[in-house]
Amino acid sequence: MQLELEWWGTGVPYQLGLDRQKAERGLVERGERSGLLAFVEHRPVVTLGKRSVERTPSPSWLQETGTDLAQTKRGGLATWHGPGQLTGYLICDLRSWGIRRTVAALEQGLIAWLAQAGVPCGRRNGHPGVWHSSGKLAALGLHVQRGISMHGFALNLHVEPQVWEAIVPCGIRDASPQSLHRLIPGVPAPQQAWPSVGLAIQEALSALDAAATAR
Repeated sequence: MQLELEWWGTGVPYQLGLDRQKAERGLVERGERSGLLAFVEHRPVVTLGKRSVERTPSPSWLQETGTDLAQTKRGGLATWHGPGQLTGYLICDLRSWGIRRTVAALEQGLIAWLAQAGVPCGRRNGHPGVWHSSGKLAALGLHVQRGISMHGFALNLHVEPQVWEAIVPCGIRDASPQSLHRLIPGVPAPQQAWPSVGLAIQEALSALDAAATAR
């Protein structure tokens, strides 16, 4: 599959990004586009998945911090997007890959990119995403409709821990989110990191094409 990479900008409101995802999904459904991995740095927002969450931010906290609140159809629970975080949206037909294999490939691409940066990471059984020994560096959640995916992952590059204080991130109490800038120096900003992150994920997803052809 020819998966295009795009940068959608910084400070993007979450709803604007969601509307653009839906438009791109329509192009894929109609066969007008083969697939897309889009990157964005959102303005601050707490997003909720399809499942009920233990705690949601209070209106006063949202107002004081300038944070939006959005309900989504992706998998997973509550998470945060905003400055210093690279969010990637995968919009493509997953029917030849399978959802679980796609999730594993997204994780593998991020793990490979982090390994190149000198940060060893891996998976945690039962909790999609990418994990360092000190906490979760990337959250992951897809929504698939008629075989076409939306949403994707969020990689913490320059994120301070207080942004998660009003939620239980991804519903996990026994581990905290981590940010790459607290582990190594010289971490690139989202608008600088996205091309190399995109190439690492492209490589991981290309292995799914090879496996599908072999079947």
